[in-house]
Amino acid sequence: MVENNLVVSFEKSLGADITELAGNTIEFGADLCMEDGILKDIPFVGTAFKLYSIGSKVYDKHCLKKLCSFIIAINSGNCSKDDQERRRRKFVEDEDFRKQELEYLLVLIDRYVGFEKPQMLAKIYLAYLDDRIIWSDLTKYAEVVDRFLPGDKEVLLQERAPEHTISFPIPDAFLRLAALGIYEEYMTDISAPTTLGSITIPAKQEKTFRTTVFGEQLQNILENTKL
Repeated sequence: MVENNLVVSFEKSLGADITELAGNTIEFGADLCMEDGILKDIPFVGTAFKLYSIGSKVYDKHCLKKLCSFIIAINSGNCSKDDQERRRRKFVEDEDFRKQELEYLLVLIDRYVGFEKPQMLAKIYLAYLDDRIIWSDLTKYAEVVDRFLPGDKEVLLQERAPEHTISFPIPDAFLRLAALGIYEEYMTDISAPTTLGSITIPAKQEKTFRTTVFGEQLQNILENTKL
């Protein structure tokens, strides 16, 4: 029964009106005591607190705030009641597998640094509940997000174009996103250096980065997933 509590509590959290409660926990450092504090009113966070013996240390409080950040993104209130109900039906289809899913998500949230990555993970998970991606896609995108450094998400979403031609030195974010499969790299044709009198003018070196199908799908998920 204890094992099923995680699944049941997350189902209760889908579409629940808990955004203000979770937001207060993150923004104001609300009391984290399960018996008397605000977390007892957030089903998924409260259950995780009990099952995994999260205590009162600074690290533990930070982990709880990341869980709240994830729940806020899941329940931001911008999707319809029909969408919420459809997601809930998808979620309860296979209880045993859902338990494995949630444990995987909890491991990721614990590993993530800061509060933005849990929010991105929530969008990826909702895309999965909406049948826009399959579970193996979710795990790939979740691992990509884990490897993001500050500024990578901004490059991913602001540089929306099929192709980017960039002169050397190449910004490190493009190189990193290419290594994660978001972009494909191509060397642009380079003309030979020219000599003007006694001065040699070096050829301009460039690389072209083309957005992969994998990268475009992640862009769409992070921009367009209805919360």
